[in-house]
Amino acid sequence: MVLVILTPQSMTDVSGTAEAIASRAKAFKKPVVAVFMGGKLIKKGEKFLIRKKIPVVRFPEDGVRMLSAVARFSEISREVSPQPSVPLTFSFLSPESLIDRPRAERILRDVRTAHRNLFSPFETLELLCAYGFPTPRFSRITEGEESKTSDILASFSDRLALKILSNDISHKTDVGGVLLDVPREQAAEGIRTMLNRVRQMAPQASLDGVLVMNMAPPGARELIAGSVRDPHLGHTVLVGSGGIYTEILQDSTSSLLPVSRARAKGMLEKLRVFPILLGARGGEAFAISGVEECLIRLSTLLSDIPDIVEIDLNPILVYPEREKSPGVLVVDGRVKISSPSS
Repeated sequence: MVLVILTPQSMTDVSGTAEAIASRAKAFKKPVVAVFMGGKLIKKGEKFLIRKKIPVVRFPEDGVRMLSAVARFSEISREVSPQPSVPLTFSFLSPESLIDRPRAERILRDVRTAHRNLFSPFETLELLCAYGFPTPRFSRITEGEESKTSDILASFSDRLALKILSNDISHKTDVGGVLLDVPREQAAEGIRTMLNRVRQMAPQASLDGVLVMNMAPPGARELIAGSVRDPHLGHTVLVGSGGIYTEILQDSTSSLLPVSRARAKGMLEKLRVFPILLGARGGEAFAISGVEECLIRLSTLLSDIPDIVEIDLNPILVYPEREKSPGVLVVDGRVKISSPSS
């Protein structure tokens, strides 16, 4: 790997330097990153390098981070495909893992058609289900369907969570738009009450119905996972400890795409919470393999839909490995895609 640093002086030929870098980069079989410092003085050279597809940054620290990420990507590639003749794929899911890409494309198209870049909670869960993430049973009950509520909820558990669906309401709890641990036999009345309350407290908001979901059983450890798309490096996958102390503990790790089974396992092993997940001090072991599967599915989702600029899975509930355990459940999430102009 080559890091070229330019700090222009009064006699420096910035454009000529950029041309020389681009010319020499063609002869190298190694990654080349240019660091052009100097603000307006280096603008022409910077634009030239970008046109030639040579990465260029303003500070050496950014260049080092970029090359470090390339090295990590190469390491991942060797894990999966140690022989150069074997192509690196961006999905490590077995053929029977049943990803419904047409369903995902339809959801993405609906969001685009509505001129939005944020998925609703229902659309987020639909997208996750299309990619095989384990979620509690859920459904959407729209206005006018209240009479069908009993039939819709017949296959749900005894305790439910209700959440108002509206793109116009950011803080749903402030308008009475969230109800937890609602008995199933009281859910229909709860939905009617919620819709009436929200109409009164947010009369200008457009309501898209109510999200109904089985309450997740107790006894889980909380993790989080997600991704933010870097303009230079693309997507990275993050996983970390969840719960109310997430910001305090700052227990997380990340990886570039693609995420293999070995990479997912390595990411989890770096977490301070990992010994607890293994069953430290005689405790129960948790469903770590299910979390690994979620990270692989997240990697595949991001590779399939590069328009995703942010995604958060929070919380991911991880249960002890015991008979009839749910294993892993993704309860909530947030998805943001790029605007058409970006």
